[in-house]
Amino acid sequence: MYFKEKKSWMIPPEPVAENQIKETHESEFVIIGAGYAGVFCARKLMEAGAKVTLLEKALRENMKNNIMGGSEYAVFNSKFGFAKGIPEYDPIDFMLEYQKRTANRCNPDLIRLIAYNSGECFDWFIEPLSQELKDHIKVFNFPGPDLFRGDTNGYKSFAGTMFFDKPPACGDQRKSEWTVNAALVWTMNMMESKGVNIRYGMSGEYLEKNKEGRVTGVIAQNFDNEYFRFNAGKGVVLSAGDFGGNKEMFFDLLDEFSELTHNGEKYKDTIYFSPRDGKGIRMGLWAGGYLEPGPRGGMYIPQAGRAGLMFYAPFLKMNVKGKRYSNEGIAGGMMSAIRGTRQPEGFISTVWDSNWQEALRYQSYDHGCTYLGPMVNQGMQKAVEEKEQRKAKRAKGIEEAPAEEYKNGPKGMGWDLFAADTLEELADLLGYKGEYKKNFLASIERYNELCRKGRDEDYAKDPQHMQEIKDAPYFGTRMMKDAGHPDVTEVGLMVDENEQVLDERGDPIPGLFASGQCAGEVFPLQYCPPMSGSGIGTCTTLGYALGKYLATL
Repeated sequence: MYFKEKKSWMIPPEPVAENQIKETHESEFVIIGAGYAGVFCARKLMEAGAKVTLLEKALRENMKNNIMGGSEYAVFNSKFGFAKGIPEYDPIDFMLEYQKRTANRCNPDLIRLIAYNSGECFDWFIEPLSQELKDHIKVFNFPGPDLFRGDTNGYKSFAGTMFFDKPPACGDQRKSEWTVNAALVWTMNMMESKGVNIRYGMSGEYLEKNKEGRVTGVIAQNFDNEYFRFNAGKGVVLSAGDFGGNKEMFFDLLDEFSELTHNGEKYKDTIYFSPRDGKGIRMGLWAGGYLEPGPRGGMYIPQAGRAGLMFYAPFLKMNVKGKRYSNEGIAGGMMSAIRGTRQPEGFISTVWDSNWQEALRYQSYDHGCTYLGPMVNQGMQKAVEEKEQRKAKRAKGIEEAPAEEYKNGPKGMGWDLFAADTLEELADLLGYKGEYKKNFLASIERYNELCRKGRDEDYAKDPQHMQEIKDAPYFGTRMMKDAGHPDVTEVGLMVDENEQVLDERGDPIPGLFASGQCAGEVFPLQYCPPMSGSGIGTCTTLGYALGKYLATL
């Protein structure tokens, strides 16, 4: 990480005067951040009999609605999954896939930890959960697309993502995204009952070192601005999440997103930031840790900023000029969609025909997979009903002019869906005019020609995803192009095979470890894993693996 001048987030705070420190606490291990990695690490250490202190910035009463979202949890080779019919995969295939998708920029030591610990970690995680929670764990989109052959354009994906589906124990049933967090809170309560010292409302401020350079503990602060010293006899773990809410850090480090958005000045209405401020990563830097080098990425929803009704199904896409621009199914939705951010300003359209259900049978298991749930079926039905209503009006001599701009689609989703009996009508509804309408129709004609050949001579799309657009009704969505929104930054500290933080020379810093989103080189470039739910899946497994290692010290 090089900057000619130091940025403000790189400068550590002044040490707190001794007379300001209210209390000192002693533990073998201090874990900063009760997210997925931190909780899993703490529980593993607790079971080994270690004395653990877990610091969490959020107050106890806010944990059930914590900032950690996600209902999908990627699990590789678990007994729970095998019992549900998921096949056993070769860990070598999993590790190789990560290396391919990251252009060999991931840390293979961390990916190996995930490959060989993921299933074991999940089975261990759910073992003590209440049966009420277990009964609501489903396998996401499985058996899934029945004609998927295992890879798309040479990129493999794997079944095994678990879906936590609105259990009553959640405490907040507004949406399923809270439910993995509900299981996490359940685990924290169990840990606390067994002696883990969980300090809520306690934010780490900076790490302390002894004369030999070993990290010995952390100075933390509560909401009353009182300071506390937490000493760690064996090690400190940074697991405080990403820096999605630290705008200066965000735009300084994520160059692709920064350039696409003009440092946040462009697409202001579609960018939102997480509350996480990167404090754990900054504390590691202040203690001598080294940040992973660029290019640096994040978990964006790219393409046009939103996935639309068909999410990332590999259907034909065209830009505002009516031109096809990429392989729509190269490696799931995240990777194939990134080309949309580089298109001319305006909208991006996705087009398919009445054979859409057949086309979806070839999807992969990763983020390219459109779940055939109520939203998709209802959306398609509504589009057909609106088509018939327009036809009835035309029969009465009533013509409806399509809107010039679509900035807010159904229920504010940011996309619009249309059905039409002809491609010419669909072009009009989507807003293509003049030369751009001609381009639109020509692009479909060319695409159909390539489908009939079974060879995408233009963009090398996998033949299994090349279905002609030939049977009415025809469908199309349009979404205003932007750069997406950063759910999570995917940048962290350089660590070794034991998740020990490394300095600029590549040497481990004694007593300091980083896991979860604080550990780097898991998703360099951008988030594009071979399993949906890998954000949670990697954090939990890395925390678990770190707990196993630390228990041996």
